[in-house]
Amino acid sequence: MRSFLCTLLVVIAAGCSAQAPDDDWRIAFEDPDAGRIGVCNPGDGSFTYVTPDSLQAEDPVTDSSWSVIYFLGYPRTQEGTVNAVYAVSVDGSDLRKISDLPLRALDLQVSPNGRTIVFTGRYPDQEFIRGYQMTVGESGFRATTPGDRNAYDPAMAPGGLNYVFHDSTMADTLWVSSLQETLNLPIYRDFVYTQVSISPDALNFAAVCGEQRRGLCYMHLPERAGRVLIPEQDGVSITHPVCHPDSVTVGYVHHEGGRTQLRTIDVNSLEIKEIPLDLPHPTHPAWVRSADAQIH
Repeated sequence: MRSFLCTLLVVIAAGCSAQAPDDDWRIAFEDPDAGRIGVCNPGDGSFTYVTPDSLQAEDPVTDSSWSVIYFLGYPRTQEGTVNAVYAVSVDGSDLRKISDLPLRALDLQVSPNGRTIVFTGRYPDQEFIRGYQMTVGESGFRATTPGDRNAYDPAMAPGGLNYVFHDSTMADTLWVSSLQETLNLPIYRDFVYTQVSISPDALNFAAVCGEQRRGLCYMHLPERAGRVLIPEQDGVSITHPVCHPDSVTVGYVHHEGGRTQLRTIDVNSLEIKEIPLDLPHPTHPAWVRSADAQIH
C-alpha cells in the first residue's frame, strides 16, 4: 500500500491551499423527492431551490470558485433515458446547459478550473459502468476507465489531472484514473474505502469505510495515518462525504430509519452537528459560498 499512497500523493499534489472557515459557506444538496437542487445554511437549515421545477436535477458538484453548481438533469417532459450537464450560480441565476449526453449519466465531477467534466454511465449494450471525460466547450468525450469493471463515485483530485473511483466490490475498491493518458492504478487489496473526497489542500481524504462500507474514515496522506471518525453502527449508514475547504470539517449524509440527514463532523474534536434541514431525504452535499460572499 505504501507504493500506491506515494503515487496518490503525486497525482493529487497540485491542489490549492486550504481556506479559513467563515459564515459564508453553504451546502448545495439534492432533494430527490422534489427532483431539485437546493442550497442551505448549515447553521439554521434554511434553504432555497436553485434549479427550476421544469428540470429533474441531481448530483450537485462545484469547482474551486465555490460559486457555480454543476449538476445532471433533464426536462421533466422527457423520459430521462439520457440527461445533460447543467450549471447554475449559487443564487439560482445564470442557469445554463453545458452539454447534452448520449446516455444516462449516474455521477458527475468537475475539475477545479471548471474546464473538465467527468461523468459515469453505461450504454444499453455495455455490461459495466465506465468513467468518461469531456472538455467544456468542445465536442466529444472519451472513456477513461477500462471496460471490464465498474466505475462508481468519481472524486476529482485538487490538481484536476486525475480522479479516484471504486468498482463496487469489497476488494480493489479504489482506483486512480489519469485524465492525461490511459492509466488506471489499483489500490492495495482490501483497501476498505469507497466514496472518497480529497481535501482541497491535497493532504487528506475522507471516505466511506468499514467491512460493510457504512462508516466514515479520514486519512492524512503524508503520514499515511488513517482513523475512524464514525464507526459502523447497526441500522445506520454514512454516504457522500465531502471535505470542507478548511480541511477540518467533513459534510456527509446520515441514513437511519428510512430518512436521511445532512451532518458535519470536525475531524479533530469529532463533534457532530446535525443540519436542521426539514426534508426527508436530502443527499449529495457539496460545499459552496453564499451569493453575497462572491462580491466581498
